[in-house]
Amino acid sequence: MRSRGPASRANGFREVLFCGALAAVLSAAAFVAWGDIGLNPADEGFLWYGVISTAEGQVPMRDFESYEPARYYWSALFGSDLLSVRLAGRVFQGFGLFFGLLAARRARLRPAWLVLVALILWAWMFPRHKLFEPALAMMAVYATLRLLESPTARTHFWVGIYVGGAACFGRNHGFYAAMASLLAMTLLVRLGTPDVLRRGVSWAAGVALGFAPLLAMCLLVPGFAEPWIETVLFDFRPGTPFATPAPWPWNVDFSTGRLVHNLSVFSVGIAPLLVFFGPLFGLGVAWLTRREQLQDRALLLAGSFVGLFYSHHAMAHSDVYHFAQAIHPALLLWCAIPRAFGFGERTLPSALTWGFIALASLLATSLFNSNLGRTLRIHPFPALIPFEAAGEALRLPAPSAVYFERMKRVLRRHVGDTDELFIAPNRPVFYALLGKQSPVLDTYMLWHAPLERQDQIVKDLEEKDVHWALICDRVPAGREFRNTHPRVWLHLTNSFEQIADVDLPEDHRLLRRKRR
Repeated sequence: MRSRGPASRANGFREVLFCGALAAVLSAAAFVAWGDIGLNPADEGFLWYGVISTAEGQVPMRDFESYEPARYYWSALFGSDLLSVRLAGRVFQGFGLFFGLLAARRARLRPAWLVLVALILWAWMFPRHKLFEPALAMMAVYATLRLLESPTARTHFWVGIYVGGAACFGRNHGFYAAMASLLAMTLLVRLGTPDVLRRGVSWAAGVALGFAPLLAMCLLVPGFAEPWIETVLFDFRPGTPFATPAPWPWNVDFSTGRLVHNLSVFSVGIAPLLVFFGPLFGLGVAWLTRREQLQDRALLLAGSFVGLFYSHHAMAHSDVYHFAQAIHPALLLWCAIPRAFGFGERTLPSALTWGFIALASLLATSLFNSNLGRTLRIHPFPALIPFEAAGEALRLPAPSAVYFERMKRVLRRHVGDTDELFIAPNRPVFYALLGKQSPVLDTYMLWHAPLERQDQIVKDLEEKDVHWALICDRVPAGREFRNTHPRVWLHLTNSFEQIADVDLPEDHRLLRRKRR
């Protein structure tokens, strides 16, 4: 391999700076423009409550239900108020987008094309409380790309560190990155790369080092290992994901609704097509790839290997928001096709491919990425009105603001500042808004809980003398709290009474403990 000259290194450095600046500008713009808009009571509330608890010294998983701890400690570095949590997510988004663009530049794109790719990747980074997912996916593509481009022991070690570190943010991310790395290493073996054992050991050592913080918590933090192992085993329980059909484009009924809306829903169908079929195409390319073609096809292969396993994340729920968290490896895969097959970036196939993806992404994300859609004004969205959330000034869509004001008014009227409040199944945002602590470990209860878990909830409710319970069954059919936690529901029915004269939505119940 020829060494790179000073001019080549200078160009490469300028490209890296350009990618960094582009990622920083897009992420900062999103926070400045939309940082105070909206409030998701379920998933964002779950993250916000977890960060508050972490900042107060509690341990994720042990003291409150959570994902892996790293995302909470990362967010707590910025503060525990809602805008700080959102800022932490945008900064992490910037890092992920930066590595995604570092990967995309391997397609030898001109700056204008790279900007278009950046905008497409950025537009698909939603919902806001799940920015860790697409960011980690793009980091995984870059790590796998480097493994294919420069399969040295040092590269294997650094990729291993990423794999272990990703697992500290989410065990699924660590698993996806590990499997993609192993596929890449298998391809390298097939192409005759020497010193396989030494490089494999280097990769394993890196994984151990990257995973060391979480392993140290298991060994040194009392009571942490058991709930972490329980959450790992939970993933293998049958029937935990929702049975949501994929948004295939041929299911759109064009006979009803606005044309632009229907085209946007149709465009969402590119997500399952790219996520599911793109990696399969890449695996076929990998099978036919020769050693001398590896450098030109490295990005396509990396996107395919990572995308193959991230398709599991989309498959678990199959709605547009989960596809948005898994589509980025597939987008980078398609970005690589012109170089992989010798097409110039100005050729008609490249222009048609990227023109279609850009148009479909614009239509799809402008409908489901509500902040972007409100800015572009392609679709009608409710007007924004002020709302105060734990001392912070937000702007919420009018129906959402009315709902939150209604809930705050009812809860503050009935539930005292020192009263214990149990909220189920998935409205942890009210703990954060009211400055309260959950009396039980679980704060997101949409899955059928084992009997021993339900018995523990009942025990906690009794031991902590919880006097109030709020049941918000605005959930998918079959996931109502009485169905997923029947023993807890029976306890609430026997020991609590419903407050009838409160201004609550029909699917909400405020319960008060009966006088003993």
